[in-house]
Amino acid sequence: MKTTELDTLPEEIKKQVIEARKNHQLASKVDQWITDHFAVCDLQVAASKESITISGMVDSKKERESIELLVRKSMELGEIDNELVVAENKTDFIVEANNETHKISTLKELEAIFRKHKVVDFMEYHVTDHQETSLLLLRNQTHSMAMYLRFYGDSGFTTMNPDGEEEKSQNFLLSNGQMDCYSEDMLVEKSQGYDILRYYLLTGEMHPSIHWKEE
Repeated sequence: MKTTELDTLPEEIKKQVIEARKNHQLASKVDQWITDHFAVCDLQVAASKESITISGMVDSKKERESIELLVRKSMELGEIDNELVVAENKTDFIVEANNETHKISTLKELEAIFRKHKVVDFMEYHVTDHQETSLLLLRNQTHSMAMYLRFYGDSGFTTMNPDGEEEKSQNFLLSNGQMDCYSEDMLVEKSQGYDILRYYLLTGEMHPSIHWKEE
């Protein structure tokens, strides 16, 4: 870690900045390791001098315990605050991914679908069987657009981006071959689209950290 640019700071402040940078690097390392090995919704990792705090949602108690155990072993960390919430799903879902039908019940199975289509430029995901609700997610190379329906015939809710520009738009290829165009004030980042699907699988609800607009 280069620290020469901090040499003009008072020694105590310099130490604090260096410590903060080390903690940030450690948190990023743990975050990436968990992402590479487990399926977690809304993963957040924070590090301090005393401990690592892991938060997010998993779909089984076993997964929660496995993450803590393997992070502790593999990363050689001391104190770990495991704040992962278990949202165990008892329902099988039908996920249509570009007209391929999958029956799944866990985040791990959903992640397998994501990986299978990782290099595909355009994806259309449709998830049903969470009681009367359903979720449609469109993805291109960089962004996503989602629609949440509470019941059949509902006008629904669509994603909204307060920072997006209504005058700019992006293309999304549907599974039937139709090319649709959506303004950027309706789009979220591609990674946020994945978390919308993860959260829906666990709860059947709209992701609370995403802005939604009722149609």
